[in-house]
Amino acid sequence: MKDKHLEKFIMEISKCKDPVVFCGLARVLKVPLVEDKLDENKHPIGRDFGDIFEDVLNAFSAADRRRKRELLKILTQSNKSHLGDDMNADNSEDTTSATAD
Repeated sequence: MKDKHLEKFIMEISKCKDPVVFCGLARVLKVPLVEDKLDENKHPIGRDFGDIFEDVLNAFSAADRRRKRELLKILTQSNKSHLGDDMNADNSEDTTSATAD
């Protein structure tokens, strides 16, 4: 049986334009963004995005139904607010170019 929540989660996360939202999801799902090792300058080494994304999907799949719904709601609301920001930015650019002529 397909997990309808997972399919919706993948669709919503693919619309996500804000890396902070993705990092927040990873943190909520307890997916590490950096490796345990440090580089030669003693800075944490970032993990590959593909590995993080796979771990986020696996963690989401393992979550209970209530948690999945909460995460989907947050992600959907975040995407809607960013869509509104993009539309406002597009409108402000259009009015600016119209007044400059």
